[in-house]
Amino acid sequence: ILEATPPSKPMLYRPVEIFNCNGTIGYPKIVWDNNLEPDMLRSGSRDEFKRYKIYRAVSHYSGIAPSNYTYLNTYDDYTPNDTANFIDNNVLNGTIIYCGLGGQSGNDTYYRYKIVAVDKYDDESVPSDFVSIRGHSIIPDSPNFSTNENPMSFALAQNYPNPFNPTTEIKFELPQNTFVTLKVYNAVGQVVAELVNNEYKNAGRYSVSFDGTKLASGIYFYSIEAGLYKDVKKMVLIK
Repeated sequence: ILEATPPSKPMLYRPVEIFNCNGTIGYPKIVWDNNLEPDMLRSGSRDEFKRYKIYRAVSHYSGIAPSNYTYLNTYDDYTPNDTANFIDNNVLNGTIIYCGLGGQSGNDTYYRYKIVAVDKYDDESVPSDFVSIRGHSIIPDSPNFSTNENPMSFALAQNYPNPFNPTTEIKFELPQNTFVTLKVYNAVGQVVAELVNNEYKNAGRYSVSFDGTKLASGIYFYSIEAGLYKDVKKMVLIK
């Protein structure tokens, strides 16, 4: 009977805690009641444990609730505690979680989490109700982009923000003077915008704005040609 019965839905605690708060920033900590079903216990190399799957949804816009949940991690809880917890150390690049969000300004990123319990027969519970937390988006320092006055190599950055609505910034670096072409394509390879059309540019750092107001939501690609250097990256327009 136990093998045919999935675990009960995990019960999460609200609000989301913030782990390792140093007075300014920290990491989301999701806490829930440990499932009590006997078949939740698995035998491990160290001790018995209970298994859960973590799912996360993200939205960069205050008017759009996160809804597209994707698998984040599998968490094995070896503690005998009544509660289990998971710390999300992998919030998206360019996002920080303030310990005190009041008064912070800028672009917000909204996170929602759901938990699924998995018993020793690999039967899964229905997802828990969601818990949520708000982060603050900042433009990250790209490892490909140096802070020196003169770029050392060609580089095309990931657009920011991404996903975007309706505008986003695309940055690139040139270590030498050259002709540059920067185009945007839709998912079937049609050119939808020419941001830089075979223009001669001096060595340096550049930022170009792309406006998708007249385009439909979806996946787009932007490509650069600068001398012999070529690169392509993907971006997502959400309306």
